[in-house]
Amino acid sequence: MQICIKGSCEAVKLYQKAFNAKLISEYKNEDGSYIHAELDLLIQGVMKRIT
Repeated sequence: MQICIKGSCEAVKLYQKAFNAKLISEYKNEDGSYIHAELDLLIQGVMKRIT
């Protein structure tokens, strides 16, 4: 699944807290926002990867 959003840093923190997501890889802009981040998370017993 691929998601493009504003506020990427806040979104990653939210997914980590809400879904116990694990940050697999990250590439950041100079301002600290994400160009690309991959997260593994468990939703309803199914493992998903957000890229």
